[in-house]
Amino acid sequence: MIGELLQSLNLHKRLHFLSMPGLTSSAAISHRDVVYSYLGLLSQGKNDFDWMEESRGDVFFQQSLGLQGVASSPTLRQRFNQLAQHPETLPLIWEENTRFLKQRSSSLTPTVVSTDTTQKADDLSLLPLDVDHSPFDNSGTKKEGVRFTYKKIEGYNPAFAYLGEEGHLVYAQLHEGNEHVQKSMPEVLQQALTSAKEITSERLCVRMDGGNDAQENLELCDDHGADFIIKRNPRRESPEAWLAHAEQHGTASNPREGKTIYTGRISVSGVLEERPVYQVYRLVVRTIMKDGQINMFPDIEFQRFWTSLDLPAETIIHLYKQHGTCEQFHSELKSDMDVERFPSGTFATNALVLALGSLAYNLLRSIGQDVLRGNDLPVSKNVFRQRLKTVIQHMILFASRMVQHAREQRLSLFRGHPWKACFARLFHRYAPPHKKTTYPLLLQPLLSISEPIETL
Repeated sequence: MIGELLQSLNLHKRLHFLSMPGLTSSAAISHRDVVYSYLGLLSQGKNDFDWMEESRGDVFFQQSLGLQGVASSPTLRQRFNQLAQHPETLPLIWEENTRFLKQRSSSLTPTVVSTDTTQKADDLSLLPLDVDHSPFDNSGTKKEGVRFTYKKIEGYNPAFAYLGEEGHLVYAQLHEGNEHVQKSMPEVLQQALTSAKEITSERLCVRMDGGNDAQENLELCDDHGADFIIKRNPRRESPEAWLAHAEQHGTASNPREGKTIYTGRISVSGVLEERPVYQVYRLVVRTIMKDGQINMFPDIEFQRFWTSLDLPAETIIHLYKQHGTCEQFHSELKSDMDVERFPSGTFATNALVLALGSLAYNLLRSIGQDVLRGNDLPVSKNVFRQRLKTVIQHMILFASRMVQHAREQRLSLFRGHPWKACFARLFHRYAPPHKKTTYPLLLQPLLSISEPIETL
């Protein structure tokens, strides 16, 4: 499936024309074979270059990705170091990543905000663009760029931009561990918005944490016509002053004795020239803790948000809470795909690994979403998104055997394989019409196998 999805891109052609002094794509192992081999490893949840050794003699691995040859781990490492130094490598990977997401734009799920409970026609559709940082733990190493992060670990601090409720990865950029989250954010946000506008024409809503409370981010969103919800950095503002304002102008609720929640919204002028901007606030005042302890002084917890959406304060707060879902996306990239600890000691090479990991992430995400669209799932679970670990387990790694018969190679599965029908459905969807009968791995007999393979 990974091989067929990659055929819809121009990545192999662009890699073919990528030349470097002393090395061209006409070498024994082409750039395309090197990159596609590594994408095959990433799609199995493996990121270390040494994993390539076990795939060198795997006929299925080579044919499914359409490889002319499989590089050894030293060749893979050396070629990645060379490709990482080429100024066109990273841009073309991100351009092809955007091309792939554009092909899949119909599967992007927006967030529907109800503005009128009586008329569904007035519902507002927003496609979230969540931009966030997530430290990568590379402690115990001396890799280039590894620094002490704000999570108190040695590692990197890359930035990510996810599009849609499914969390398709639009852009990612590797940063040193001690770099402030706002230092390179204008460049990241510019690239993410540009790619997102190319992928879809839906109305975008950028969501960011308080570390990115900067005027430049608001202006970038405004330049691209995107809405935004950005948490405000409290800096030196007094909670008591906001509490006095909330008591007079906010809406109060009492979920329990000794706890009061104030919410409200104020209009702020002069932030953007031709666009209204609002501040939404939420204050939680506790005079009695949940264990019954009475406070001598009220405990005040407050949050504020910049937003361009003319919506009630409760709606803005609810939309921002959904921003926390990107922590799950970070976890899938770091844990399920094992991209957290980078395989190289060179910063540029690890940036290339992150870019290819993002592309493999989107390939697996698309497979997982297509799995849920069928009625042939062996389990009946009402889920919105499949975790990448589940996709790798059920669609990438499963028991099978290659059988040679009548000058053909067939991928045979156990008759009682629970995911057999789902696998065949997705393969026939991804394979072009002219390949459904000539593809080296003929999967048409999948559903007609009458006897199980006893060895499995």
